[in-house]
Amino acid sequence: MKKTDEQYAQAKEQAAKSESYFVTILLPTVPAFQGVTQQRRKVKATTLVGEVVTTICKRHKANPEDFSLATLDDFILSKKEFFEFYGLGKKFDQMTFKLVSNPNQDRCVVLLSVENVNIY
Repeated sequence: MKKTDEQYAQAKEQAAKSESYFVTILLPTVPAFQGVTQQRRKVKATTLVGEVVTTICKRHKANPEDFSLATLDDFILSKKEFFEFYGLGKKFDQMTFKLVSNPNQDRCVVLLSVENVNIY
């Protein structure tokens, strides 16, 4: 029985989803990572970005909420997206990202004191 073009495309897509790809994560120079500079992980294209962040952080006893993955050009990846959303398994067989401090974390409070302001 010959497959239709649609069936062939679906089978190819299913095969691609079951394949694993290498992702290299460059780690920040913070005490939690104890001098480890990178990790290479094998992931499926359908793995959530947040799962990898959580796995790396838990291994090093760091809080996953404090970190995000970013491209080498500092584009922050959504933790709720799959790696395939960013092209893994479709455009790229392997990718490199860096683990960065979460830009959404407000670690300090800045107090602004304004004195003698005249508003006209």
